[in-house]
Amino acid sequence: METFFQANLSILPRLIETILNFEYLDAQTVFLDLYGGVGLFGVSMADSAQRVVLIEENVHSVRCARRTLEFNGIRNMEVVEGRMEETFAALSARIDPEGTVAMIDPPRAGLGRTVSEMLSRGSPFKALLYLSCNPQTLISDLQTILGPGAYKVRTVIPFDFFPRTRHLETLAVLTPR
Repeated sequence: METFFQANLSILPRLIETILNFEYLDAQTVFLDLYGGVGLFGVSMADSAQRVVLIEENVHSVRCARRTLEFNGIRNMEVVEGRMEETFAALSARIDPEGTVAMIDPPRAGLGRTVSEMLSRGSPFKALLYLSCNPQTLISDLQTILGPGAYKVRTVIPFDFFPRTRHLETLAVLTPR
């Protein structure tokens, strides 16, 4: 199968604990797992959120995510197969952004202009969490998302997933202005 999963399993609990400890996540929150892959973040947040929606385009990852939900009996999570550019608008129409936390973990190439602009134009989420493995694409995407002024950067937290290399995962937390 051709899927992606975070390679350093020893640091994942710390990352997930960090996200779970944010005050933005509560029992009434809708948690969006965008570019959700096999569902790592969505599944991890399912017990803390009212509902979780995962968007992923890779058919193999979607299959794994659905199997994980079934195996673990997770009933408050929906897996949407499709490209962000095509599925996000329809999803946005079904949720209240003020009660929503969105987690983005895009590929190394980043979100790209289309998705960054979609995120910047809509009503801001309660929090937008952007996990990036590429500082250049993170900066570029954030410039677009922050441009209209709906969001501000609340904090940036580095995670050294690959010690003794130049690679660094960065979690940027954005909240409404």
